[in-house]
Amino acid sequence: MDYEIPNQFKRSKRKNTTENEQNIVKINTWKCFYVERHLQDILEHLKPENYNSEEMKELIELSRDYIIRLKLNQLQAPNDNNTERIPLQAILPALNNMKQLNICFKQTYVGDDFSWHILQTTPRDIENLGKGLEKCDLEVLRIINTDITCDKVTMLACHLSTNKNLRVLDFSHCKIADKGIVALCKLLQELPNLVELNLMNNFIESKGLEYLCYTLSKPDIKLKQLHLNLNNFGASGANFLARILVENTQLVQLNLSACGLTTDNVALLIKALRTNSTLLHLDLSNNSLNENIGDLFIKLLNSSNLTLQSLDLRMTLIPSETMLMIDEILNHPKRKSSYKYNKRLYKNFKDSSQLSDVNENKNTTEVDDTTTELKDSSNEKDSNSFPPFHNVEDMENQVENVFRVYLNTLKKELNDCCDEYYDENEDSARSDAKQEELIEKSYQENSNSNGDHI
Repeated sequence: MDYEIPNQFKRSKRKNTTENEQNIVKINTWKCFYVERHLQDILEHLKPENYNSEEMKELIELSRDYIIRLKLNQLQAPNDNNTERIPLQAILPALNNMKQLNICFKQTYVGDDFSWHILQTTPRDIENLGKGLEKCDLEVLRIINTDITCDKVTMLACHLSTNKNLRVLDFSHCKIADKGIVALCKLLQELPNLVELNLMNNFIESKGLEYLCYTLSKPDIKLKQLHLNLNNFGASGANFLARILVENTQLVQLNLSACGLTTDNVALLIKALRTNSTLLHLDLSNNSLNENIGDLFIKLLNSSNLTLQSLDLRMTLIPSETMLMIDEILNHPKRKSSYKYNKRLYKNFKDSSQLSDVNENKNTTEVDDTTTELKDSSNEKDSNSFPPFHNVEDMENQVENVFRVYLNTLKKELNDCCDEYYDENEDSARSDAKQEELIEKSYQENSNSNGDHI
């Protein structure tokens, strides 16, 4: 029997391919991988003092058609005489086909020339990056392990609003605090296609989380994946997440690992999950919980919630036997079916009144009393029972004020730079005139002395 060639290796009989097929072929060619890695190696090892605009322009013209994904694991720090890294505002706009950018400003290999400034990013570097991103059409942007503070993320947010096709935004391992979250909340409302936001390992506290939850409660936000792990926003801020699980119908994945959650916070989340039919993945690992939470999750998964697909409860003091029971429930064939089937099944169960209330035995501890009260409550969707957002109008006004103050600051800096430029020109003009006077005076003295000598 003759060997039959698999379909993926057969040559297509169609002569005219669509534009999307051409793009797919173009992205997956070996030329793209080679050119992307070549440009990455050059930019990562290029020192700012050795930057040549003409050579870089020639390189970009040769490689820009093949750059789809650009990953920069480091950027060389400037020396003492130069205060900026390579000018990204001149490089990034020329890459017309670039859809993904991963960048880290820290220098990885330093050798014997270590100094603290190689780990720091100046506002000028962030401003240059923002100007370059403003003219791009990205779908994925990851700025990782960089000292992006609140002021710097505000700069980037002002420039990123033009990237309407942005789907993934990653600021993990940065230094964004509550004020920076206000700027990101404004950006979320201007990016209609954003589906993933990664804020892992930042300095987000309860106030910043409240701003973020209030923004996610709006119906026009399409965010599906939210990563908040390694942010210790405390018990007061975590309670607002329960309100989001009730009001938000878009969120599919939520990561709350190592966020300082308590048993009361998770009990409130369980109450919200009774009416949530969209969340598929929940990570609560590395939080201080107890075995009662495991029992509540078992009763939740067996009765009310039929959509949750994965639940991470590692390092939470929940017994291994309880975690095994939860895994068996989640791995049930009905839960492994499609999401549409689970959603329809959940609706049928709710219409037929087959959802049973869970009766919890009262114990002497305050935690047990709280969880019992939550489980005996009704299954109706009542967002009034969750913590309200405080000073909603003040939140919106503060979001606008942050950008207004930033724009005023930019104008002031621009005016100061212009004044300084003119002052330097005036000083140089005065020095040139004074130097000409001295030269003319010395020439006259020399001529007079020569005349006397004659």
